[in-house]
Amino acid sequence: MILSEIRPSIAALALAHTLGRPVSSIYDHAGNAHHDISITVEGETVDGMDSSRLAKFSGSFPDILDHARKSYIHLSRDGSRYTGYDHKSSTHFIIDIRGETAAFYDHDTESWTQFSLG
Repeated sequence: MILSEIRPSIAALALAHTLGRPVSSIYDHAGNAHHDISITVEGETVDGMDSSRLAKFSGSFPDILDHARKSYIHLSRDGSRYTGYDHKSSTHFIIDIRGETAAFYDHDTESWTQFSLG
């Protein structure tokens, strides 16, 4: 299972990449909370920070390093869908992008979580 505090960062990565513009915060509908996550994607290169976890993100798609966990997140895009793998939790996931919303599916828990720019 991907920890709930990691999911907003991954959703923000996918949104910034899809929309082609920086993301500065994201709203977690399940947790009813805003997260200060700044992500910039230039081409395939990622530079970001999740302020709530003091976690820096860097790298290039499809492999992004979460410095706080010292682990990679693999994120591949096919249209408006991302398939991914979190190396730390050994979990596969899917993210569907619809406008400014990311629907996150965790294969381990077989559950969806929704995030939107916020």
